[in-house]
Amino acid sequence: MRSFLLNTALALVSTILAVYAAETYLFYTGVTSNSVPYNARRLGIPWDGRDLPEVLADLRRDGSAHYSMSSWEVWLSPTSLIKKHNRALELHPLAGISNTETVLCNEGGDYAIYRADPFGFNNPGWEVPPTAGVLLLGDSFAHGRCVKSGEDIGSRLRQILPGVPVTNLSYSGNGPLIEYATFREYAHAYRPKVTVLAYFEGNDLPGIAVEKLHPVLKKYLDDASFTQNLMARQAAIDTAYAQLHALAFDGSQQTSRQAPSEFRRSRLWHWLTLADIRELVRMTQKFQGQDTTYGYEQISQQDLEIFKHVLTDMQTRSRRTGSEFMVLYLPSYASLRADDEPGDRFNRTTVLNMFRDRSIKVIDMYPVMKSAGPYQKWFPFGAVNHYNAAGYALVAQEIKRAILPVLADR
Repeated sequence: MRSFLLNTALALVSTILAVYAAETYLFYTGVTSNSVPYNARRLGIPWDGRDLPEVLADLRRDGSAHYSMSSWEVWLSPTSLIKKHNRALELHPLAGISNTETVLCNEGGDYAIYRADPFGFNNPGWEVPPTAGVLLLGDSFAHGRCVKSGEDIGSRLRQILPGVPVTNLSYSGNGPLIEYATFREYAHAYRPKVTVLAYFEGNDLPGIAVEKLHPVLKKYLDDASFTQNLMARQAAIDTAYAQLHALAFDGSQQTSRQAPSEFRRSRLWHWLTLADIRELVRMTQKFQGQDTTYGYEQISQQDLEIFKHVLTDMQTRSRRTGSEFMVLYLPSYASLRADDEPGDRFNRTTVLNMFRDRSIKVIDMYPVMKSAGPYQKWFPFGAVNHYNAAGYALVAQEIKRAILPVLADR
């Protein structure tokens, strides 16, 4: 009996030692995306380890107003704070608080912060909306997650297209229906020569299954003249956001400060909780090329028809105002990482055929990014995230190449 217990104890200790040896190896080789902050520090790049409530509290110490961006989900999801606190709202914003320093996120070492324009988007401020230029619509990639102000796609376009107004109406969390609603609410004020819809293959098409369930977004599909008149209601939007932040952050500051956040963000906590092994398991399930079903999710015919409707109507409305409508195709980390051709992974062939059937010009970043060097160079520390500054700069160059002939003709 004693021998059995001893052998069991030795086996258990050996297993634990082996598991933590593997964790140590993963940690120091930087294989998984969970070790991004630590890779940054090993490369000598400072990493801001504060959480969002701490960042907001620190920024507000001098009395200045800073807010975090809030996606549409906080207004429309069944578990949103607004509904949890029984706050009835008569509007559903599609952007953020106006003329305010907005904290976005951190994937490169520092928190991305920008000053929102008068409608809450990531643009320089203005007295009158800039017209006759380029209009960009999209999700978090086009919004600018998570690069410094001036390194996002819209800012890069302004730098390489001097004198051409560039307006970015993108926002994190957007899907095709929200982008369509944003187009309906705001695009007419800018009268663009070129409208570019950024399509991210990783989640845009699957997102329709969720968006179509929300009654406000459904109204844009069912009623061609529906509008919330959001441009005239920015003051109400700002008030609603201030209420949301009071619920989400202001009441949590004390709790956040009392939590052992420094320890939980430390290397020791990371190692003790086997963070890299857990992340490797997740990545193995998700990104192992031909042996996985990731990227081959089935999209219902109804959702495909909704996307076709969105494309057709945006193109039609653009033509009525003399604007050229284009689509920017943004590949995922998984597609760029895979050794095989993408085929219909992420429904790529399906959506490209949709664009071509409608004679919509496509700025396809997959072949450009795939051929321009190792895929890791377009992502922060080579990990699964949004693009980094270099990635967004490359995207902006390709947009410029595509739209220059249009700008010259109009």
